[in-house]
Amino acid sequence: MLGLSLSLSAFASGSYNARPPRVPSDGTGKGVDSQKYALGKKIYTGKAKLTPQTSVDRAAQERRLQELQARLPEKVRAEVNLPQYAGRLSGTELEALDYYVSRRYPAK
Repeated sequence: MLGLSLSLSAFASGSYNARPPRVPSDGTGKGVDSQKYALGKKIYTGKAKLTPQTSVDRAAQERRLQELQARLPEKVRAEVNLPQYAGRLSGTELEALDYYVSRRYPAK
């Protein structure tokens, strides 16, 4: 009896590996562009290496980044300063950042 109880308890013990967080769904069933989302996340978190872009309109980028900043929840808005990236993002990077913010913090 003791052997049976010990063997059954062995199946109940063990380590538990938590699953890493999933990329949020876009709600359409198509899924999310994981490369664009990952690039946007790197820019958002400040982990992307950005260099000043000479071929972009800094003022236009700053307006768009301010709009993105305004879409963030109030608590997050206090922690992040997206307009600081004005003039340092290529068109693809700005689009990826917009994509990340729209998926991570969808409008309610």
